[in-house]
Amino acid sequence: PKEGERGIQEELRIDRSRGVAGQVDVPRDLEALGKVVIGPKDYGRARAAYNEALAIRLRRQGETHPLAFQALNELGSIAYLQGDNEAAERYFRQVLPLAERVLGKKHTEYALALNNVARMEIERRAYGPAVLRLREAVAIQEEARGSRTGELVLPLLNLGVALRGIGKERAAEAPLQHARTIAAGTKHPFLGMTLVELADVRCNLGDRASALQLLQQARPLMVNSNGSEPWQIAWLDLVSEQCRKVPVDTRTRAVILERWKPNTHFGRRAAQS
Repeated sequence: PKEGERGIQEELRIDRSRGVAGQVDVPRDLEALGKVVIGPKDYGRARAAYNEALAIRLRRQGETHPLAFQALNELGSIAYLQGDNEAAERYFRQVLPLAERVLGKKHTEYALALNNVARMEIERRAYGPAVLRLREAVAIQEEARGSRTGELVLPLLNLGVALRGIGKERAAEAPLQHARTIAAGTKHPFLGMTLVELADVRCNLGDRASALQLLQQARPLMVNSNGSEPWQIAWLDLVSEQCRKVPVDTRTRAVILERWKPNTHFGRRAAQS
């Protein structure tokens, strides 16, 4: 990664030195730099790089250019990883009307925008609006790509979580099971979290044996994944401890609350455990 970053920095230096002619390539270089520094979780630098790239693209190409969509989505994702949920939702909400206007409401990029906004609604426990957006996102992806595409994993996972949020525990099981099947077949990085959410549902519905088996399957997937955040492992621990009806470890609670405020989807349960 360090060597890759040095190469990108050199390209960026050269393109900047070309003045107006280099402005075509500078945002591409900045976006490449942003991707590289996300790897070691240098989110501040990644966000700064994407912000600069977006400013250039907006000036040169306008807000309706597809690459501007991508930059806004990346900025939303980085802000989310930083724990800046308000900024993440602002970025994602900017994409939604642009995708609708430029690409139409049946395009998969519009479905992605729906999923991203809904995810942020879940985080602040606005589950009802999230359910509506996610049903639409799932329908769009299924129509465009079929019922087995990996692009369905996240909206199905989020739909299950949102349905649980409005008290529809049993209805949540079907989208979570569908997400699990697709994630297992596509080796999706969110298979572990999908198993945790499905286990939580089954435990609450009284099937503790199945739930604990799913949690056992989830652990190595999450522990061995470079993409797993510490709070996600702690969430697995919290779900497991509550399913086994043992006290939640104070360290488990602390790790979750270090990432999530007590009034958020994950933080509230940790705070009340």
